[in-house]
Amino acid sequence: MDTNCRFVGGLRAIAARFVDAVFGPVFRYFDVFDEIADFGCFRDLPKVAAWRMELGARDSVRCAVRPEYPALLAKFILERGSELSRQAAKLTLG
Repeated sequence: MDTNCRFVGGLRAIAARFVDAVFGPVFRYFDVFDEIADFGCFRDLPKVAAWRMELGARDSVRCAVRPEYPALLAKFILERGSELSRQAAKLTLG
């Protein structure tokens, strides 16, 4: 077991790590969405926006996926045929 993952702070610390583990991947999606358009999802949520940036900078979140993950997700979005796909296609074609 990694010595940095010791039981510290009890249940609250475990819950915080769990929430981070859930939202790290969610925020990773928004990193790609932000490349497509400014949807303003976190515009009025400065604390969430700051948490998103902090979480995304953590090694545990960055190293959880391959470096080409954003490009793979962008490709997946383009191939879906959704409104988001159409907006992304405008960037690649336009």
